Amino acid sequence: MWYGRGDYDAYGIDESVRIIEELKKQYMMWKIL
Repeated sequence: MWYGRGDYDAYGIDESVRIIEELKKQYMMWKIL
């Protein structure tokens, strides 16, 4: 989903951080297996 530039700056950063954290968690779990 794309927003106007201002909306993207407001929401995109938090969203990206959350997604990256999720991926890191899954990656760590895969390494443990």
